[in-house]
Amino acid sequence: MEKVEIFLQETGPQSDKKMRLILGISGFFYLLFGILLNYGHKTFYNYVLLIGGILIIAYMLGYKKFVKRCFIFIDDNGIRANLYTLNQIFTKGLIFSSPYKKINITWGQIESAEIKPLKIIFNLNDGKQEELELGDLLYKQHQILKPKLQDYLQEKNIKIQ
Repeated sequence: MEKVEIFLQETGPQSDKKMRLILGISGFFYLLFGILLNYGHKTFYNYVLLIGGILIIAYMLGYKKFVKRCFIFIDDNGIRANLYTLNQIFTKGLIFSSPYKKINITWGQIESAEIKPLKIIFNLNDGKQEELELGDLLYKQHQILKPKLQDYLQEKNIKIQ
């Protein structure tokens, strides 16, 4: 079947060029204003603009290393996801834990699946439940993901509740 790749929150590879362009332009203007204002009156704010411009341009150059991708992949092997969830920190009380929830489920591990409007619950063979939060998806992404997921579940003979 066809592989489904959905990137969340503008973290996909297609948005990298746009974000780097925005960072480059803003860093250039910070540097330009810092240099131009430095000729008039030398104040603390001029140095803030210069240092800020340098930092923004440095961030632009290393953007691909700093960005964390949020995604949902569905293919013949199973379901892989990396989602940004702050509720995991608030419910478990873990201040220093990662806000990213990683999901890696093969089709053989799934006993049944329950598809809700903003959540998909997978009941696994070992009695555990794994939740796939869909609150950050756009409406169009929901329309792509859910039918493809249902097709995969029916092909693998997994019960849908």
